[in-house]
Amino acid sequence: MDPGILVTERAEGPTLAQAVAEGGALSPNATHRLALAVLTALASVHRTGGFHGDLGPHTVVLGQDGTHVLRGTPDGEGGQHEDMFAWAALVAFAATGRDPFGEVDKRRRYGAADLGALHGELRELVADCLAEDPEHRPAAEEALLRLLGQSGALETALPDLPEPERRRPRALLLTCAAVAIVLVFGALGYLLTPGTLIARPVAAGTTSSPAPSTAPAAPKPVPATRTITLPDGAGTLWEDAADRVRLTSYYVGQNGANSVAYARTPDGSGFERTGGDNISSPVSPDNRWLATVNELHILTAERLDVGFTNRVTGEKFTVPTVTNPRWGVSPHWSRDSRTLLLSMLERDEQVQAAFVRGFILIDVATRRATVVETANDEDVAQFRKQAPEARSSYYYRWAPGDQFVASGYLTPENGEGIRYRDLTGKVVRSMHWVGRPVGQTPFSPSGTRLVTTSCAKQLTSCIWEADTGKRLATVPPARGFMYGWYDEDHLIVGRVAGQKMIVEAVGFDGKVKRKLAELRYVKDKLADLRFDRF
Repeated sequence: MDPGILVTERAEGPTLAQAVAEGGALSPNATHRLALAVLTALASVHRTGGFHGDLGPHTVVLGQDGTHVLRGTPDGEGGQHEDMFAWAALVAFAATGRDPFGEVDKRRRYGAADLGALHGELRELVADCLAEDPEHRPAAEEALLRLLGQSGALETALPDLPEPERRRPRALLLTCAAVAIVLVFGALGYLLTPGTLIARPVAAGTTSSPAPSTAPAAPKPVPATRTITLPDGAGTLWEDAADRVRLTSYYVGQNGANSVAYARTPDGSGFERTGGDNISSPVSPDNRWLATVNELHILTAERLDVGFTNRVTGEKFTVPTVTNPRWGVSPHWSRDSRTLLLSMLERDEQVQAAFVRGFILIDVATRRATVVETANDEDVAQFRKQAPEARSSYYYRWAPGDQFVASGYLTPENGEGIRYRDLTGKVVRSMHWVGRPVGQTPFSPSGTRLVTTSCAKQLTSCIWEADTGKRLATVPPARGFMYGWYDEDHLIVGRVAGQKMIVEAVGFDGKVKRKLAELRYVKDKLADLRFDRF
């Protein structure tokens, strides 16, 4: 296929140019939906190495069944960077009803567009895509991931002090005509309350002979102080024999390229690449299993097949899970290394948005997945009533002991709390007063403490007794990302310093115990870290 052509179906309906000429600028919600649909189309074609070359109000059709991008011209000029500039100008046109650059050539050359009614994350993204230097414009998939925040960012983002609005949870949205995910900041969303529950096994995937019971190799002992240089110039990691947690996997952004995923080698001495963009690759606590999950599989495949590698024998197999419009994100191993937990999202066609339908449990011994639904039709109906910016998603994490899973939820008083369910999805306990769980795991290494945010009138984090919900400490507010626990009295917090992400162990009083890592930071590209007990 010619790289300058984007093949789409023929669509009926007015072009964006015609719709604006007849009815004026689109509403904020309609503009947002259009931006997502067109960006998804670009991401799909850019992934193949192609580009559109003729994107504009005349090649976007507002059909009854959603937004469509018409075929690009065979002799389309430019490339992917130019597509992103055209996308940004298109969105600004939809929001204002006029050429965002007016009649001034200088405004066009320097990207000084009239962004009109655009606001928030979409406005910032549009502005960045209009950068004068093409290399400074985010790629289409990067733009999706920037809005998405990826699975880790949703759970780890800490409040931004100068902007209280940013303490609000993010909501997962989908475009009207294509399969892409986007996260935007929004107000506290609707709680998906317990209802009809379905626990359904999924047929086993590609298998070979059962893995032998050979014990996994123990990682090499950590000396008093060890420095690990991460691959591909990603940064530096410092470890100590006294550490109770260890970095086991991560993905980081690269200049001019997508993010890359890595996992610790079986002997624990370093890291190896495990996948490209959108890949999460958690290592089981016993060091035997490496799971590989494409958290944006809906861009490339109909079904999510989770890959597993036995790090003792080298055996590999896949387990099929769910098909579109469902997908799994944010994988986490049980402490006994037998079960992988994923939060299950589902796209709702009516509002082009995604919600947490339930969770997925994958048993590596039987190589089967069980789908557990925790949201019923009534929950979905209530979800649809929410404004797009008011929707929120709460991901599942293992509770201490592996007998229950836990997630945040919205209380009737519009506060946030934590809710525990058994492995069939039944609610067994709720603590409505503690706030939103935060971190790759909100529970301390011993399982006796819990960290949350949105737990007080001021922007802060709180430490609680996990069993009783008694508040133990209020942590001074900080910018950046919370990745979890270092030990019983310190949290792992990442902060951006120029082109670096500094990761530190920080006490409840805000004092730094020591620096754990220094990573490359690329603006608008994600850096997700998994620190696990060992």
